[in-house]
Amino acid sequence: MKIVDLLDKRSVKFGVDAKSKEDAIRQICHLMAESGKIDDVENYISGVLDREDIATTGVGNFIAMPHCQGDFINSAGLAVMKFNEGVNWDSLDGEPVKLAILIAAPQTSDNLHLDVLAKLSGMLMHDDFREGLLNAKDEAEFYQRIVDADKEEEEKAAEDNSNINPEGPLILAVTACPTGVAHTYMAKEALETKAKELNINLKVETDGSGGIKNELTDEDIKKAKAIIVAADAFVQMGRFNGKPVIEVPVSKAIGSPDVLLNSAVNDNIPKYKAGASEVFQIGAGDGRMEGSSKAHNVYKHLMSGISHMIPFVVAGGILLAFAYMIDGLCGSPKDGLEIDGIYYAFGSINEAARVLHDLGATFGLGLMLPVLGGFIAYSIAGKPGLVSGFVGSFAATQGMYSALYYYSLLVYGIDADSTLQLATSSAGFIGAIAAGFIAGYFVKFLQRKFSNFSRTLEPVRDMLIIPLISTAFVGACMFFLNAPFGLLNIYLGIGLQVLKDANLILLLAALVSALMATDMGGPINKATHYFVLSLVTTSLGSSGTPEMQTLACQLMAANIVGIMVPPVGIAIATWLFPQKFTAADRVPSLANFFIGLSGITEGAIPYVAISPVIFIFCCMTGAAVGGVISMLLGMEAIAPEGGTISYLVMGASCWKGIVATFAGAFVTAILIGLLRKDVEPQYAKLGKWKGIPIGRKFK
Repeated sequence: MKIVDLLDKRSVKFGVDAKSKEDAIRQICHLMAESGKIDDVENYISGVLDREDIATTGVGNFIAMPHCQGDFINSAGLAVMKFNEGVNWDSLDGEPVKLAILIAAPQTSDNLHLDVLAKLSGMLMHDDFREGLLNAKDEAEFYQRIVDADKEEEEKAAEDNSNINPEGPLILAVTACPTGVAHTYMAKEALETKAKELNINLKVETDGSGGIKNELTDEDIKKAKAIIVAADAFVQMGRFNGKPVIEVPVSKAIGSPDVLLNSAVNDNIPKYKAGASEVFQIGAGDGRMEGSSKAHNVYKHLMSGISHMIPFVVAGGILLAFAYMIDGLCGSPKDGLEIDGIYYAFGSINEAARVLHDLGATFGLGLMLPVLGGFIAYSIAGKPGLVSGFVGSFAATQGMYSALYYYSLLVYGIDADSTLQLATSSAGFIGAIAAGFIAGYFVKFLQRKFSNFSRTLEPVRDMLIIPLISTAFVGACMFFLNAPFGLLNIYLGIGLQVLKDANLILLLAALVSALMATDMGGPINKATHYFVLSLVTTSLGSSGTPEMQTLACQLMAANIVGIMVPPVGIAIATWLFPQKFTAADRVPSLANFFIGLSGITEGAIPYVAISPVIFIFCCMTGAAVGGVISMLLGMEAIAPEGGTISYLVMGASCWKGIVATFAGAFVTAILIGLLRKDVEPQYAKLGKWKGIPIGRKFK
């Protein structure tokens, strides 16, 4: 297979205007879709943008290589877009991107195309080839240069291009990037090219999407003077124990291969000491990855735990919502019912509702906090952190696992109800987070302390000693921390009640919804979301009163409104005021509308990037209005995700959430129409095309 076999002529376009990196990515993804290689272009765009969040694909020298791999890609392909003006891509060299080469790679067992893509990545490291592509005057010339390059590669294939200098010291390298498509092979090519210039004996192992290639052998490692690990992904590091190792991000090998190779040959490199795990994750809280900060690492660990927890929250919340819906349809009393001396709360009165309630509360929401803490610890310390993270977080949910509880029993006796209520309050969401971080960092501490175990005793260390000591330590910590965290949760509930008594609960609902619409899935959005989620999980626990549960679930409903209003409101604005948007901006409006109703707010980001001040103000205002209306109508939601789905399972009351969402969305749309200048004044009358309102040109 040749490179040209992956490049459809329909997927090469010159003279493109792009407002931002996100806009450029969306345009080139749609260009790729025109060749028929993409089954689901929106999923493909999301995948490319997600990859971009991990690390920039702006490889320098005015070129970017965005890429994505997934089941929604039916065949491997390339798309090329040349921009009239350079696009800020956060490139490795800080220069704007003039040429973007998009890569699509399907999830198939046949990885032949990955070898071709690896070849292209390597070829771009050569000045003549790269400059030829950048200087191509039109699509036809660009395509011909690819054809010529394929021919030259075929002619060189039979030649011996080895850069091995048998008499020099052996340097080894490992390159790996999160997706294993482009950066992995560009780093390899950069190192090999520079090693040939410096007459350095080099062998490079690549860990890409097609698996490990040119794997380093035990004999290689034994002979090596030093090893360069240029990776942003998992790399087997235990095999390098006792050898001089340089650890850097993969971008360092692409940008400064000469510095790395000279250091490996000439400098006194520290020897690597393997920890408890044979697999080491570069940059995951270890502090040795360039460009990472402790605050960023803490954030990554927290997000790792939350990402694993959310499915439990969604499934548990929806099951609970169905339980409430069944009891509501059956006419069960809202204040519960006593049957044969046993009190059953609303949502668990009918047998079917009770089963769903137990599944949602016990196996959904009941497991979410142990999962949260366990995977925070796993992100920090790997598998050895799982046990103590799970156990410590589970202990945080058990109110009676508290030093204050036992002290209360000892001093006041079993009848001291008020004291015991305080003593048995669950540490909840906050406690689980604390347990996860305590477990993760304590396990890392133990891994360093026990790093000199003999190889025969390593299984005992990893499977018995570290889990046992760390679990006991984290358990002891939570024994004393549960009461303070539980007290904090009680005060959160009291604060809600105070706000309600002071008639300020509407202000809180407006604030929650507005903050959700601030940065469309960014840190402010996430912080607000998980604050409300902590209120809901606390209220559903043993310390939550029915009134607190109602207030928390009403805030969750306002929270969901804040998620949906920006994309839905902007979509409506493109239909009501088409003259305010370009043709390209109007095309995805319908998809954005339904994506927003599904509870995905990120669809608003490309529009916000066009005019941040106006769009953020309009979205926040509309979201605040929607949140207030939701609270006034008394809409409640338990499931924190799913958009209108989380409303629909609430049964007859779902109309309240829908009304609140569309009220906020129309406020956003009208404000955009009033505040934004016309970009296409010829679109002034509303018409219809296949039932969709669009602008109509004056004749």
